[in-house]
Amino acid sequence: MNWKKHTLLIAIIAMIFLIALYAKQYLYGAHRDIASEEATLELSAQALATEFITNQEEASKTFLDKVITVYGKKTAQESMSIVLADQVQANLLNDHPIDFSMGEVLYLKGRIIGYDELLEMVKIDQATQIIKK
Repeated sequence: MNWKKHTLLIAIIAMIFLIALYAKQYLYGAHRDIASEEATLELSAQALATEFITNQEEASKTFLDKVITVYGKKTAQESMSIVLADQVQANLLNDHPIDFSMGEVLYLKGRIIGYDELLEMVKIDQATQIIKK
C-alpha cells in the first residue's frame, strides 16, 4: 500500500470516530434538570387547559417544553401522578411524596409535554416543588 491509501484509510477511520463521538454525545448527553430551572410563568390549571382547548396549535407553540408553575385543586391521584382541576395531569419525580387531600390547592412546577385530546388534559412531566398554599 502506498502512502495515499494509508492517509485515506486514516482519514476515513478518523471521520467514523468523530461521527460516532458526536452521535454518543447527542443521544446520551446531559439531560435537562427541570427541578433546577426557573418557571417561566404561573397560571391556574383551568387557564392552561382553556388555552389548549381554545387554540391547541397556538398553545403548543407557546407552552410546549416550557417550565411553568400550575396550580389548582387536586381532583385525582395515581401512584406518582396528580390531576389538578380535572384538566392537568402532572407526573411527579420519584423523590416527591403525594400526601395531599383531595380538593386541596396545589402548586406544581414542571415541563409541559402536550395536550391529550381524548382525555382533554394538559400533560406535565418532572413535576416538583409541591407546595401547600
